[in-house]
Amino acid sequence: MEEKFVNLSDYQKASKKNVTKMAYDYIRGGSIDELTLSRNTKAFRKILLKQNILVDVSSIDLRASVLGQELAKPLIIGAVSLHKLSHPDGEYATARAAENLNALMLLSSLSSTSLEDVATASSSPKWFQLYWNKDRTITRDIVERAEQAGYKAIALTVDAPVLGHREKDAYNQFTLPEDVFLENYRGMDQMKLPGVSGSNSGLAQYVADQIEDSITWKDLDWLQSLTNLPIIIKGLQTAEDAKRCVDYGVNGIIVSNHGGRQLDGSLSSIECLPRVVRAADGIDVMLDSGIRRGSDIVKAMALGAKAVLIGRPYIWGLGAKGQQGVEEVYNLLIKELEITMAMIGCPSLDQLDISFIEEHTIPNYP
Repeated sequence: MEEKFVNLSDYQKASKKNVTKMAYDYIRGGSIDELTLSRNTKAFRKILLKQNILVDVSSIDLRASVLGQELAKPLIIGAVSLHKLSHPDGEYATARAAENLNALMLLSSLSSTSLEDVATASSSPKWFQLYWNKDRTITRDIVERAEQAGYKAIALTVDAPVLGHREKDAYNQFTLPEDVFLENYRGMDQMKLPGVSGSNSGLAQYVADQIEDSITWKDLDWLQSLTNLPIIIKGLQTAEDAKRCVDYGVNGIIVSNHGGRQLDGSLSSIECLPRVVRAADGIDVMLDSGIRRGSDIVKAMALGAKAVLIGRPYIWGLGAKGQQGVEEVYNLLIKELEITMAMIGCPSLDQLDISFIEEHTIPNYP
């Protein structure tokens, strides 16, 4: 019987059958008790939409703009490390899918294909996600490489000074297969994960060894001095930190909790979004973590997000069907987005605002 792919769960199930247990658990898992992982999706279910009737929705305009870049759709292919764990073509397949979809892609520092090769794999716009290396020479070089390769922004991840304790990875003693490398660090000791020991994982040891845990707001001045590209802060959750972004001239904010993979027991991203938007004072705010339906995109944008990012969903598509799966998952979410927009009587994203959300279900209201 032919396998049917009707919703995101179908791609997740197919991916689970196609990839190793270690890879699947790494992609699906969160930290500690996975409270925030589950909260990310459950919080969307508590937000209720209002339906306006007798509105002409024969045409739905899904164009969006973020950081001055025009997007055909408000859905960004977010940063996920090590795509080759899910498919041999890895980030090549994702980049080619992004081109076919006319979608923006955010490439992870910890990619299994080099940033240069991803840049040449497709002509679609790309941003680069940055982990701050303890060796500032490496941080400087990778930022310069990203700019030279044509990436349009740098997204500094700030919610991982240490790695959240991911118990699935510890049980599996997560490490890389012999033919998968951290290609942005080829030629360095950092291109492979260290060996595992005790209850640790290779990735946890790698982050402890290589990722800087002492950077502060003042270090942004140095990062901004390296590049003319816009700087995005990824992993922000509070109004206070949003105000600091304004003070330090940050160009964009991605509200994120790393998909529930870092601080367990924190709020979901969608619960944090309204307070960040209110404090961001005109900085473009995006949302990452928890998007599983097109209606989730509507809710996030009604609450002030300029665009949203997905991670696990398209990686499950990659594991299920390679490039085709990435495209199908993306188009599935866009189809659901269009249907939801029509249902609520909103023909354009420009018209979508908080008035389409039932007031008593708005997170942190008023």
